[in-house]
Amino acid sequence: MVILRHMARVLLFAGALAATAVASNAQGTDTSKTGPYIEQDLWVIAHPEVTTDTLNERQLRTILLGNKRFWSGGEAIHLVIDGRADSLARAAWIEDLTAMTEVQYSQYWIGMVFRGRATTAPHVVPDTATATALVAALPGAISIVDRKPSSDEVRLLGKLDDLLEDR
Repeated sequence: MVILRHMARVLLFAGALAATAVASNAQGTDTSKTGPYIEQDLWVIAHPEVTTDTLNERQLRTILLGNKRFWSGGEAIHLVIDGRADSLARAAWIEDLTAMTEVQYSQYWIGMVFRGRATTAPHVVPDTATATALVAALPGAISIVDRKPSSDEVRLLGKLDDLLEDR
């Protein structure tokens, strides 16, 4: 039963990303963005109980690819991704930091879960506010958002461009 639940969640993740990619192409949205993201600031946020204060590009990429599954304090890492078709945060996450297309990233996570290398795929949410709320509520969660959080509800790990400054 647990396996079926995980399979359903991965398929929902894949469907959400595929629908986003189709919507992007239908709207003519350019999803081939590459950093740095000068047009709009992007922020890396985590649950307030995450013990790290900042990440470098290599560490962030390792987390986004599911190769690091636990924070140093032992808490499981949960990825939260903005599912909007025009989201620069999503484009930075998938296409720039992981160097994959949305379809490749979706297939990558299906493989990770089915091979048992991950217990769950990233949580796809409809907007930045939902991503911020889920990160605040879900211990171990991390996300990239397009608005700097205005309160202490989440831990601010840094501005994405600053984390990528070694490029």
